[in-house]
Amino acid sequence: MTQLDLAVKMNRDQQNIQRLEKGRVNPSKYFLEEVSEALEIDVRKLIP
Repeated sequence: MTQLDLAVKMNRDQQNIQRLEKGRVNPSKYFLEEVSEALEIDVRKLIP
C-alpha cells in the first residue's frame, strides 16, 4: 500500500502519512489506531 492509498483510506492528507513514516511527528494513540485499522493490523505492531 502506498502512502497515498493509506491517506485516502484514512481520509487524511498524504503529508500526514509522510511525516509519520519519517519520524517527524509523535502520533497520538487515536492516530495510531486509525492507521492500524486502515492497514488491518493490531496497533501493537506499530509501536516498537
